[in-house]
Amino acid sequence: TPVPIPNTAVKPASADGTWGVAPWESRTPPGFLSTKPPAYAGGFVVPGLVVASRGEVFLNKPAGDIVRGTSWTERCCAYLVFMSVAHPNTEDDRPGFLDPIDYPFEHPQKSYLWRNGLVLPLETIGEADTAGRIAVLAIGSNASPRQLDRKFLGQIWMSEADAEREIVVAKVTVDGIDVVYAAHQARYGSIPVTVVQSPGTRVSVFVTWLTVRQFERMNETERLGSKYLLREIGSVQHDGRVLESVYCYVAKEGAAFFSDELLALDGIAVVNGQLVRGDQRRAWDLLAADMSHSSGSDLLESTLGDDLKRQEVASHLLDRRLPLAAQTIEAFPIIRLLRRSSSALAPLS
Repeated sequence: TPVPIPNTAVKPASADGTWGVAPWESRTPPGFLSTKPPAYAGGFVVPGLVVASRGEVFLNKPAGDIVRGTSWTERCCAYLVFMSVAHPNTEDDRPGFLDPIDYPFEHPQKSYLWRNGLVLPLETIGEADTAGRIAVLAIGSNASPRQLDRKFLGQIWMSEADAEREIVVAKVTVDGIDVVYAAHQARYGSIPVTVVQSPGTRVSVFVTWLTVRQFERMNETERLGSKYLLREIGSVQHDGRVLESVYCYVAKEGAAFFSDELLALDGIAVVNGQLVRGDQRRAWDLLAADMSHSSGSDLLESTLGDDLKRQEVASHLLDRRLPLAAQTIEAFPIIRLLRRSSSALAPLS
C-alpha cells in the first residue's frame, strides 16, 4: 500500500537548505526505458529539422548541413522556423499560457537538451554534461519544454553564461515510489503531482540537471517552503547507472484523496503500480463528484476567475488528503550540495 513520502530533507527558497536521510536503494538496472522516437502530431519537416506544430525543434544533423545542399526555398523555411522557435512572439508563448487541463503538458519521450527555448536530442549524457549541476526529479510538468520556457525564458541572468541557457533533461526510472496528484491547486489551475512511497513499483520520469541559479529559480517557481519541500531520493537510474544526490519536490500538503482513494498520474510508464491512474481531466471529474459539482471542467473553470471558489477547492483538498510524515530538518551549505552533485553518475555495483 502506498505510504506518504517523509519530508526528510527540506531546502528553503534561499541557497541554504537541508541534507540527507537514507534514501531508498535499489541496484536493479532499468529495463524499460522508451526507445520510441518523440511522437508529435501536426509537425512538418525541413532538411535537418523536425518541427512540431507547437514549436519543438530536433536537429537531425549539424546546423551547417541545414543550409548546405538545400534549395533557396528550403533554406528560407529552415531559417524562419528556427527563428520563430528561438524568438517566440505569439500569444500561445506568453508566460503563464498553459491550459491547466493539459497538465503535465507535452514532452519528448527521450532525454533531451533544453537550450534557451530549443529542444535538442541527447543520445548520451556524460559527467561533462552534468558537472557542477544539481539533479532534480521532474515528475510532472517540469519535464515539459513549455513549462521550462515559462519558467526560464526571459531571465536576464541566462545571458551571462552559456551554461545558464541549457538544461539537461534525462529520462530515468525510480524504484519504490509512485506519482500521484497533490492536495493543492497550482496558480495556473492544474492539480499538480507529488510522490508517495510504493514498494515494488517502478516509474519512468525525468531528471533535470540545474545550475545553482537555475535551481534557485526552480525553487522560486515551485514556491519552496510554501507549497513544496525538497528531499533527497534514491534508486534513481539512468542508462544503467544509479544517480546520486537527486532531489525531488514533495507537496507540503500531501497527496489528494478522490472518493477516498489516491489517484496516480496516467501517461507515464509504470511497473507494478498499485493505484488507479487518471489524467488531469479525470482528477477534476472525481473532485467535482466529491464536491457535488456539475462537472470537472466547469469546476476548474470557476476556480480560474473566482478566488472564493478556488479557496473552496483548496479547503476540500486539505480536508481529504494523505498528509506527509513528520519531517527532519538539517541545514547544509550549498557548496556541499555542489560537491556531491559533481559526481552524480555512479556505475551499478
